Amino acid sequence: MTPARWFLAALALYFAAQAALRISLGGALEVDEAEMLVLAQDWRWGYGPQLPLYNWLQVGSFAIFGPTTAALAILKNLVLWAAYAGLFIGLRQVASDRRAMLGTLSLVLLPNVMWEFQRASTHSIALLAAITWTLAAVLAVLNRGRLADYIWLGVALGIGGLAKPNFWLLPLALLLAALITKTPQRLRAGPMALAGLVMAALVAMPLVWVLQNPDLAFASTAKLYRSDSGYPDWLEGLGEGLGGLLAGMVLVLIAAAILRYVRRRQPSAPDWPAQLLLRAAGIATVLTLAAIAVAGASQVQSRWLLPIMLLASPGVILAAAPAPSLRAARVFMAVALALALVTLSGMADLRLRGKATGSIDFAPLAGLAGGLRPTAVFANYHIGGNLRLLRPDLRILAPQRAIDPLPTGPVLILTSGDVIPDPATAFAERGLPLADRAVLGGGPMTLAFGGAQGEVFTLNYLALGAAQN
Repeated sequence: MTPARWFLAALALYFAAQAALRISLGGALEVDEAEMLVLAQDWRWGYGPQLPLYNWLQVGSFAIFGPTTAALAILKNLVLWAAYAGLFIGLRQVASDRRAMLGTLSLVLLPNVMWEFQRASTHSIALLAAITWTLAAVLAVLNRGRLADYIWLGVALGIGGLAKPNFWLLPLALLLAALITKTPQRLRAGPMALAGLVMAALVAMPLVWVLQNPDLAFASTAKLYRSDSGYPDWLEGLGEGLGGLLAGMVLVLIAAAILRYVRRRQPSAPDWPAQLLLRAAGIATVLTLAAIAVAGASQVQSRWLLPIMLLASPGVILAAAPAPSLRAARVFMAVALALALVTLSGMADLRLRGKATGSIDFAPLAGLAGGLRPTAVFANYHIGGNLRLLRPDLRILAPQRAIDPLPTGPVLILTSGDVIPDPATAFAERGLPLADRAVLGGGPMTLAFGGAQGEVFTLNYLALGAAQN
């Protein structure tokens, strides 16, 4: 095999190992994984605040493997492999294989990508893959400019538009950067219009769903405005944004500094691919900070800055290593391998010994639900998804799922922590009318953390009888 194929095969082997580890260890689901068990039960144009791409993929995975941990783990790691492959294929169009490998492995140095996305994320993984394949399409357009490249760009933009809303920061930043960067090909209006039509065809129906269901689609915007620090919201948001960006990029910057230092020849100006990526990252940063200030957002999660990091990280590495030596490449890959092994062992340790959402023993709750035999269970995504993993026969209704029919039989309401189940609130959250129902039982319940002795997870349950006319 060629070095490029060896590289893609090595990435596939790593993600296969991650999937096998997750399946073999089993245990409870993380919050995002559990959400898929609740929401991705059927095909819909929209599912709530998140765009539908990952839900659709998960529906297909569940159709093949059933509502199981395997269906979650195989899909997650397949999408992660596709993200790395997309970046490598894109960079390989404009750089040597060795340099493209280093640029691709810069993702390993991003904590969100290497740890958080592997541990718990879903929609952000779809965003990661959409970004890398869009970047590959943009590089193809600017390097070759064939009609097929523009169609590829339109498909990538449409897929990205179905992943997460912050995807749109990437094509906007790349467009502005392309206008001020000297590239082999320039953007052409006619083919760009064709790409726009392809994109519009892909996002049309989900966009219609968003317009028809604005309360569901924008239900999570409140999390941008949770602050009690005493500082102005916009100032706190800017601080979190800059801090998150620096924390996310610190390992990449250190690696780039080392690559720059060990070069034997005089530093040269970055070539056009590196210039394009770095300028786009700068533009994306400015646009993001401006949006935070204008919106007055006080809460900015590091993972929301993924479009900036995915422009900056390969751009920084390409600029630092215009012609990496074989020795430098081997050292870089050895570091990436070491981080991969640490991640694998860390995932196993967290699931086996840690006090984490993925180590809670939900078996007693499944036994309780089996004894009560409810026709529907009202629960949050974490509890509901884990319950469905053990009892796929149960009908789980999560908040914001207002398009479900009204359950007329017995209902089980579950809440976590100190929240006491309230029937009126539970039904109202789902847009369902509350009929007279007899209380069959209820109270607190504690579940053990499998990896932490003496630690417990507390929830409350309330069983209601059938609706009375």
